[in-house]
Amino acid sequence: MKKRLIVYLFLAILLTACKMKPIGVIGEKKMENIIYELTLTEAIIYTYDEKILTEERKKLYNDVYAKYGIDEAKYLASLKWYTENPKYIEIIYDNVKSRIDTLKSEVANYKFHPEEKITDQLRQLDTIEMYRFEPRYMFEATPPTDSLRFTIKSKDSFALEDKYIFKLLMRADKISNGKDTMAKSDVELTITYSDGSTKILKCPIIANSKTYRYTFTPKQRTDVAPTKIEVNMFRSSELVRRLQIDSVHLFRIFNKRKYPLPEEKPSDTSTENTGLIIDKIDNVIIDDNTSSN
Repeated sequence: MKKRLIVYLFLAILLTACKMKPIGVIGEKKMENIIYELTLTEAIIYTYDEKILTEERKKLYNDVYAKYGIDEAKYLASLKWYTENPKYIEIIYDNVKSRIDTLKSEVANYKFHPEEKITDQLRQLDTIEMYRFEPRYMFEATPPTDSLRFTIKSKDSFALEDKYIFKLLMRADKISNGKDTMAKSDVELTITYSDGSTKILKCPIIANSKTYRYTFTPKQRTDVAPTKIEVNMFRSSELVRRLQIDSVHLFRIFNKRKYPLPEEKPSDTSTENTGLIIDKIDNVIIDDNTSSN
């Protein structure tokens, strides 16, 4: 009975010993780290210079070995043992793959170089003039109703995520005296969207014989695309004796990769949200000349 027990105990020790790593074999976590860094080194070599000299390539590998206090011989000997014991190497390779996938995701989200995200977004943007306005509009009296209203509704002029900037310079002289701001008068920008909704931005007209800049920067929408833009540069119930409008621009800022112009082909299907411009309207005086000649 004792002999049989001793035999069973001996067999159990042998079976346990078969599962134990021999002395000198690199530990599992350390082996995982080494394989992970060697994989990254290999990727760098093939990404930046596949033709790198053998000696230079060997030096890069040796730098990894030195970091963990081993040499190539010990690494290869340990790798041989792990490959002969699949359940260990499978766990190591699964962990390495998971770490590499995480690293790829972090790189794609600009974790290590967040400043490059802005640069990449800007590379995707382009700006075009949506309408060719006259260099200058001059009136010696109140302009006819809707004579300064313009509509853009070509389907090729709009896309999702578009941004728009409308600006002009205006100098107006009122007939009546009183406040500088004209009653029931404004510069107006209206955007109609594919869901039928509209955004109307207005800025009161100042008429005091000075030149003002009017700038509209409507907030970008990412859910629906515009179908029409209307601008009315002068809408007023008051009379003027002189009106001058110039430097009129309607800019479209769009993602040229995702939404190329009709004659262009997309260079990349990836895109990032380029940020929002808040609804903003301002009129800034740029000329203090109060001459009323």
